[in-house]
Amino acid sequence: MYAASEVGDIEDMKAHFPVELQSSLIWGDMDAFGHLNNCMYFRLFETARIRYFEMVNFPSPDTASKIGPILASTTCEFRQVLTYPEGLITQAGVDHLGNKSLSMSYRILKESDRELAADGSAVIVLYDYAQRVSVPIPDDLRKRILVLEGSAH
Repeated sequence: MYAASEVGDIEDMKAHFPVELQSSLIWGDMDAFGHLNNCMYFRLFETARIRYFEMVNFPSPDTASKIGPILASTTCEFRQVLTYPEGLITQAGVDHLGNKSLSMSYRILKESDRELAADGSAVIVLYDYAQRVSVPIPDDLRKRILVLEGSAH
């Protein structure tokens, strides 16, 4: 495990979102009240999280080792109503690396004015799907995350 000085200042990590995806609202994602359905915010977070995982070559449970991420918790704070046809920017970054888990932060911005529409978080555990237990984050994965976050020493 890395010492705090190797991880970098947590507040610096929280302000950093190395993943930024652009998308447009889809008419079918609106609810009966004429705004983006609440479950769609979590899909946007998920898309950014998966892109992040791809960028750091996060293990996938479909490999021979059967080790991969499992979502332990997730949150969303809805800041503004989103309506069709708004363009969106979804951002994601890691703000804490533990022994067996990591915490991510997300933001959804309106593309038109870059105002915050929602923000959220998630805790992801590295999990052995064959043994059904959490496992330590390997040093090589930890280093790739720190490099992407700009916190590697």
